[in-house]
This record gives sequence, C-alpha cells and structure tokens, in this order.
Amino acid sequence: AIAIENARLFKNVQRSLGRLRLLHKISQELTATLELERVLAYSVQAVQELLGATAASILQIEGDELVFKIALGEKADLVRPFRIPHGHGIAGWVVEHLEPQIVNDVHQDERFFRGTDEQTGFITQSLAAAPLVINDKPVGVMEVFNKPGGFKQGDLDLLVTFASSAAI
Repeated sequence: AIAIENARLFKNVQRSLGRLRLLHKISQELTATLELERVLAYSVQAVQELLGATAASILQIEGDELVFKIALGEKADLVRPFRIPHGHGIAGWVVEHLEPQIVNDVHQDERFFRGTDEQTGFITQSLAAAPLVINDKPVGVMEVFNKPGGFKQGDLDLLVTFASSAAI
C-alpha cells in the first residue's frame, strides 16, 4: 500500500513539475518576443496539449463583441472570423462575471452559444473557460474544448494560470 501511495505521489509531483516547466517556457517566450500572436498561439497550444483538449481558443474584447484571435484544433480556420456579441455564450458570461467556468455538458447549459458550432460544424461537448484580466478589467477569455472524460477543478486552476500569463 505504501508503494502504491508513493507511486501516486511521484506521478503527481511529475505532473506538477511538467506544468511548472511549461509555465517557465511560456514566461521565456513572453520575454523573448514582442509578437503578440506568436506568444498567444504558443500559450493556447501549450494549455490545449497539457489538458488533453481537442481544441482551444482566445477571444479578445473588441468594442461590444468577443473576437476569435487564436483558434486551434478541428475547424479552427472556420472559427476565426466569428464574432460573438458581448454577454452571449459561456465565454461572454465568463468575461462579464470575471469567473472561470467548467461546463462538461454544454447542451445542458442555457448560456451555451450554438451559433459558432452551427456555422462551422464543430461539435462542442465540454469546455473550460477563464477570463483574461488586466488591472481588474476584462480583455478576453481563454477556452479549451472537449477533453475526454471532462474537465476537473485542477484543469481549471491550470487554465486560470495560463490565462493570467496570456492576459499580460
């Protein structure tokens, strides 16, 4: 029993170490370049891979809309031109309330904005979203989609950390 517990603890430490290394690499990327899109794309790709999600995006507030700035995964090229009216969808709710969210069955959530899925053919099943905030002011939202088995609180905590770096 002690050996099993030690193996579990070792695995958790290894996972945490991997996450810290990735955050360090993103910090290096932030300080190495002023190319905003490159840094954001790297951040989104890293969190997508780390969480095992099939897609990820960053939406930025432009006027009274959320605009896809970065989109990765299936149908990413079809998503980029979309604009979501302020306050619509789970992303709009996250920006408005400045609270990260996990929704493991989006079709049971009345906030879910179906327009993007309907027009692109992408099928959103689950998502985790975290606001991008600078000086207590929202500037956008980072989302990851469709993790097999659903998202957990630890996934959301990690996403919030990545979102903080991306906001900067």
